[in-house]
Amino acid sequence: MTTKPNKTRSLAALVLLCVFALYIAIGTLTFSRFIESYRGSDQAEVAQGVAHYRREELLLNGEVVSMGSGDSIQIDSVAPTDEIDYTFSVSDRNGAEWNEVYLQVTVTFSIRIEILPEDADGSIGKMETYYFPAGGSDDGELQGAAFSLYVLGDISDGTRTQYSISPDSTLTGTDYLKNPDDLNGNTLYTVTETVGEGETQITVYEHKTGLYLAPAEEKEQEYTFLLDITLPQQVGSYVDNYADARVVLDLHIDAEQVQTQP
Repeated sequence: MTTKPNKTRSLAALVLLCVFALYIAIGTLTFSRFIESYRGSDQAEVAQGVAHYRREELLLNGEVVSMGSGDSIQIDSVAPTDEIDYTFSVSDRNGAEWNEVYLQVTVTFSIRIEILPEDADGSIGKMETYYFPAGGSDDGELQGAAFSLYVLGDISDGTRTQYSISPDSTLTGTDYLKNPDDLNGNTLYTVTETVGEGETQITVYEHKTGLYLAPAEEKEQEYTFLLDITLPQQVGSYVDNYADARVVLDLHIDAEQVQTQP
């Protein structure tokens, strides 16, 4: 990718994040709006991340997907093997404002399903939470759960190319940050953490990917990601555990100004 020389004085960088959530199984469409700021690690440079959404609802059948004032999306009344497609875009400018140094963009997300299990006597038990690991799961409540992350390419003959961003257990540090031309490959990094004790113990999986945006070029740089989620199956002793089940997607995009690409 061709870049312009860095300038000694940089403008505040803005990232325009356009997010569109489509819940296929129940045909529900919703939009939301929030504004959030991001600071560099040295606090000397401030990169403003501005996310604008319109709040609209088109309810065809079933419950509404809800998006709060932050960066969490909750989808209620889900069913086994439902699929959720979630797309979001990252741009290097917002109107007349743009970045004049490299912008390091990190995408962090986690997916969890919250279930009210039915006990043997027919009563509803306590809420149980399960986070989606990278690579999917074939065990217990999460059997059949999976997700895939793609970066979308150009449209050719009416079809848009999808480049898979696959898990890679060998990644360390910020190895998941790539030049946009190198996004097709093993660039998904997962942080695993166990929280709670005993029956309340939960394994949390937080997934990261990212890219470097070069200083402003003549043409706007915009990259669109697709997160494709498949919910667990309804099998064995877990057949009746989808009562009032819901999915929560936590997504955070952090933009930091850096003078050069490492």
